[in-house]
Amino acid sequence: MNKLSEMKEGEMVEVISFDGNYLPNSMQTELLELGVFPGSKMKLVYRNRSLDKMIVVIGDTKIGIRLSDANFIHTKPAV
Repeated sequence: MNKLSEMKEGEMVEVISFDGNYLPNSMQTELLELGVFPGSKMKLVYRNRSLDKMIVVIGDTKIGIRLSDANFIHTKPAV
């Protein structure tokens, strides 16, 4: 199991779970509403460590996620 924050640009992953001990319920709800849920597949388009941000694509939607939050989203390579 990997962290979303460990993705490489261009890599495709599948979301496995959220770490509810560290990611607040409000953030989990927001991610679910944006289409980030267990089983969803996403591709990393851009990462900027100095700004603590990453841009991922789910379907046709681009989403910005803080790298600090992405540490608590567990993924695996997409098949």
